[in-house]
Amino acid sequence: MKISHNSLIHLYSSTYVILILGLIFPYGFPLYAISVGSIGLLSFPIILKTKYTWNFDIKLYLSLAITFIFSITISGEIDLLNKTSINNLISCSLSLLIGLSILKNRENLKYFLNKFKSMSISIGIIVSIIALIKFALLLKGHHISFFETPGSQYPWGTSLRKDYNSFSLGLLFPFLCIIDFLRKERARLRTFSFLSASLLIFSAMMLSGSRRIFIILFIIIFICSIHKLLRTITTKKISLKIFRISFYVITLLAIILSSAFHIDFFSNHELTSQRELDKLEFRLNTMDISSNNDSKLISSRTNRLTYGLAILKEYEFHELILGRGFQYHYDYKNNFHSGGLDYPHNVFISILLSSGLLGLTLFSAFIFNMFINFLRYHSHPYILLYFMSLLFFVSTSGDQFYSSKVLVNFCFIGIFFKLNKNK
Repeated sequence: MKISHNSLIHLYSSTYVILILGLIFPYGFPLYAISVGSIGLLSFPIILKTKYTWNFDIKLYLSLAITFIFSITISGEIDLLNKTSINNLISCSLSLLIGLSILKNRENLKYFLNKFKSMSISIGIIVSIIALIKFALLLKGHHISFFETPGSQYPWGTSLRKDYNSFSLGLLFPFLCIIDFLRKERARLRTFSFLSASLLIFSAMMLSGSRRIFIILFIIIFICSIHKLLRTITTKKISLKIFRISFYVITLLAIILSSAFHIDFFSNHELTSQRELDKLEFRLNTMDISSNNDSKLISSRTNRLTYGLAILKEYEFHELILGRGFQYHYDYKNNFHSGGLDYPHNVFISILLSSGLLGLTLFSAFIFNMFINFLRYHSHPYILLYFMSLLFFVSTSGDQFYSSKVLVNFCFIGIFFKLNKNK
């Protein structure tokens, strides 16, 4: 069956939307792998005809894949966490091959990004509406059976899954896409529509109970404000632009503070399900670094990092260079009495333990190169901001590089940027 090039790009962009959707809701089957495999079959003739440019970024990616496979080999077994990572490695590598074949010029890349952006916004709006309805029912003590998992806690707040951090991270991308549209849009009606959609998604994120999303949004607002201010200083209409900047910053901060106020206010007034608001108030209160609860949270992370460094002290010289494989999964499980395999919750420490200094150097160089690629491609700052948000999340809760399909695929966008920039 012959399919047009634009249709292939459209389908390829849908695989990225599936990744975002996978963060928001665990659909329970390998939808991403199936979709990438299907598109791979459709684009197979193009893949065979394409002359590939094996630049430094792609060579770094292949080196990372080799070091990961080597770490599994010296482990002597494939544990449950690695099975997932191996599946991700295969499907993501096929995705890279497809992208290199069909995104061969700037027009194709622009078309891909526009489709990815528009579909993500649509998904974000639909999910936010469902999430807010779910939260409203929750306040009245009603559960939606579709979101219940046997033997697991019902999702907090607006979150549609138990992992509210993942849920809010999934909604962050469509939120950033809308902000990017607002940055360029001049028509009042469209601006109002985008602003309404952004507030809808923003509310769903804020009421999910994720503290990390508070931190990330605050950092994003701060970075954007400083960037805008620096650009404004070099223009003529300084006073008017500074007023606009101040207005946007104050408005966004007011939204954040009002979200916190409303949670705190309603938590002191009886509703059918007071417990749900108490949970959200607790999450907000632990944002205070002086609180005992937050100290426990920080200590739990630092304990994992400290334990990882303690394991490294037992490594022999060749293990320090090449790693010891994935024995650390069992070490963490035994030390922290976890129900299943465990890890440091920091991708850099995990790679250092499994692949040694060699693997950590390759990974750091690859991530740094992607960061530079995003900086050079100025027209899509929302991609850079989401890439940085992904790094923050995997640095506080991630394991291996291939444990996060979303991070891997966003790195591919950095590769596509560089390849097309050189043409």
